[in-house]
Amino acid sequence: MKILQCCRPQWGVGAFVVAFSLSAVASVYASKSSFNSEMFSVQPRYGSVSAQYPVLVPNDETKTLILIQDAHLNYEAHKNIAAILEQLHIQYGLRLILIESADGQTGMSHLRGIGGKEYAIQLAERYLKSGMISGDEYLDMTSDYPLTLWGIEDMDLYDQNFEAYEDAEQVREQLQPLFDNLNEAIAALKVKVASPKLLEIEAQVAAFDEGTVSFNDYLDNLKILAKNANLSLEPYAELQSYFNLQQQESIMDMESIGESQRSLYQVLQKRADAAALRPILEMGKQLKAGQVSRHAFYMQLAQTAQDQGLKMTDFPALSGYVGYLKQKNGLSFKAISDELRVLQNEIRLGSAQSPAEANWIKAQLAIASAERLLNLKWLPHDWESYKQTQSGLDPLQWFVMLKPLCQQHQIELTAAIDLQEAEASLKELVRFYELVEKRNVAILDRSLEKMKTENTQVAAMVMGGFHTQGLAELFNAHNTQLLVVSPNVGETNDEQYHKILKYKQGVSQARFDELLLPVSE
Repeated sequence: MKILQCCRPQWGVGAFVVAFSLSAVASVYASKSSFNSEMFSVQPRYGSVSAQYPVLVPNDETKTLILIQDAHLNYEAHKNIAAILEQLHIQYGLRLILIESADGQTGMSHLRGIGGKEYAIQLAERYLKSGMISGDEYLDMTSDYPLTLWGIEDMDLYDQNFEAYEDAEQVREQLQPLFDNLNEAIAALKVKVASPKLLEIEAQVAAFDEGTVSFNDYLDNLKILAKNANLSLEPYAELQSYFNLQQQESIMDMESIGESQRSLYQVLQKRADAAALRPILEMGKQLKAGQVSRHAFYMQLAQTAQDQGLKMTDFPALSGYVGYLKQKNGLSFKAISDELRVLQNEIRLGSAQSPAEANWIKAQLAIASAERLLNLKWLPHDWESYKQTQSGLDPLQWFVMLKPLCQQHQIELTAAIDLQEAEASLKELVRFYELVEKRNVAILDRSLEKMKTENTQVAAMVMGGFHTQGLAELFNAHNTQLLVVSPNVGETNDEQYHKILKYKQGVSQARFDELLLPVSE
C-alpha cells in the first residue's frame, strides 16, 4: 500500500477541481476551536498545506500566518481560496485577511445588501470569472461573516514594482527575437552534440515536466543518475528527508498499525467520556469523507490519548506511524521542488562527456533562466542564485559557448541586436525582484502591526507564490510561523491577467465599485 505518494506540487500546474458550494464547509465544522498548527489541514478538494516554516523556539507570543498562495486570474483557484478562508473562519473564528496590492481597509462587504443575496452571488460570480475580484473579495461579498480584509502594501513601492512590470513588456519585445534564435540553435545542436546518455537524461526531465512520469519514479531515476555521475545527495536535505520517508514506508506493517490503533481505541473507550471522544469520532467521519487529511486525524488521535494520560509509546506500531506522518507533514514540497531542479541540472552537467556537451548544457540552462527573467517568471532559486553570483545574464558569453558549435555543425546563430545592450536590458529587469524584496519588508511591518491592532495571534494572507520564501524568513525572525496553503488550480490566462492588472491599476476604488454594480448580459 502506497501511503506517501508525494505527487508533484500542484502550484502552477493545471489540476481538476471539484465544484463546491461554500455553505458546504459550514456543515463540516460546527464549532470553533483554538488553532493548532499540528492538526491544521485543508479539505483536499480545495487545496493542501504545501509548506511549513515553523519558529525554532515557539512561545506563548508566537503568531501564525496562513499564507494562501494566489493563482492570479484563475477562477477555480479563487473559488477554492474562498472555501479555505471560510473554513478558517468557521473552524477557528479567523477574521483578519491580509491582502497584497492594497493599503488599509478593502473588501466588498459594503455591496452585500445591494439587490439581495442572490444578486450579490450573481454579481460576485460574474466578476470573479472576469478577474475583477479575487477569492477573498468573493467570500466577503457573498457571506455574512464579520471579516476584515486589510491591504498591507506600501503603495509607493507597489507602484514602482508595477512600473517595473510594465517596463518589462518593452524589454521583452526587444529581446524575444534574440531568445527565439538562441532556442532554435539549442534545439538544433541537441541532436548534434548530446550523447545518447545525455539525450536519455533530457528525455526523462522532459517527461517529468510534461507529467508523463510519476514523482516517485522520477526521483528513483535521479538517484541512479546521480550515482552514475558521482554526485553526492548529501547537500539535498529535503530530498534526503523524502527518501528516508520512502524507506520508512517500504517497511511499514499496516496490519500491525491497525491492530495498535484498535488497542488504543479500546483503552480510550474505557477511560474517556463521550464528550472527550467526540472530536476524534467527528474527525474520523471527516477523514472517510475526504474532508480532512490523514495527518490531521492522527494528530487529533494522539492529542486525545495524551489528554487521557496515555503514552503513545505504549502503542509502538501506531506511535511509529504518527511519527512518520509528522515528518511527512513537515516536508516542504516547494523546497523539494527547488532541490530537484538544482539536482537535475547538476546531473546534466556531471553527465557531460565532452567540452562541447558541457558548453551546450551551460548555455541551455543560462538561457532558460534568463528567459524566465524576461517573462518575469523567475523562481525563488533563480533569484537567490543571481544574488549570490551576479552572473548568468551575459548573452555574449552564451554566444562564446554556442558559436563554435553552431559553425562546426552549420547551424545559423546570429545576434540581431547588440549583445552588450541586451545584457544591460536584462539587468534592468532585476529591479523588479529587488522591489519585491523591499515590498516584503513593508508587508512584514504592516502585517504584524495589524495583527497587534486586531489583538489576534492567527491571520490569513493571500499572496503571490514568489513572496513565500522571503516572507517566511522575515516572519520567522519576528516569532511568526508560516503555514503555506496551495489552492487547487485550473488553467490561467496570462494575457488576460496582464490586461486586468493594468486595468485595475488605473481605476480608483470608487470607480471600481461603480463598475461592479450593474449585472448586464
